[in-house]
Amino acid sequence: MAISKHCREESMPDHNADFQDILNVLNWGQVNHDPDQNCEMKFRVDGFDIDGEPLTVIVILTDANSLFVKTLW
Repeated sequence: MAISKHCREESMPDHNADFQDILNVLNWGQVNHDPDQNCEMKFRVDGFDIDGEPLTVIVILTDANSLFVKTLW
């Protein structure tokens, strides 16, 4: 899993989120697929961080075994 520079440097600090929070959302959240005109493999995952606070993670599947975390809120 790769995390965008924007996510690492802006979104994660702004929302006091870390890698464990992202993993928690990806493991236990609800996946919503709303194909974007520019990226058919983009997904919104709504869930909770490890403290139980709501957190949404936007991911892009780059291939069968990899994903890219674009941003979160």
